[in-house]
Amino acid sequence: RSPYVKTDIKFGIDPIYITGASAGETSSCLKGTGFTEKSKVYVNGTQVSATYIDTNTLMLSKTVLNAGDEVYVAQVCSDKFELGRTETYVVSEADSSQY
Repeated sequence: RSPYVKTDIKFGIDPIYITGASAGETSSCLKGTGFTEKSKVYVNGTQVSATYIDTNTLMLSKTVLNAGDEVYVAQVCSDKFELGRTETYVVSEADSSQY
C-alpha cells in the first residue's frame, strides 16, 4: 500500500481550449488556445487528420464539421499517452456555416 495520495496531474503550463470552429465545403478550422504540434483532434470520438497552423489554429483538411458534432483536442506524447485535453466543444449551426 502506497503512502502517497493519488492526485490529478496536469501537464504543461497553459490550458488548452477550443473557442470556435468554422467549416467549408471540404475542410474545417478550429480556433482556440494552447494548441501544439502534438495536438490531436477528435470528432465524435474518432481521431481525424489535423494540421497545426499556430498555437491558436488547427486545420482539418479532410473533415467538414457539422452542427451537433462533438470535438475535442488532446495533447498526446510520442507513446500515445494523453497529457491533457480540452472540454468537448459542440459545433453550432453558426460554426458549420462560417468558413
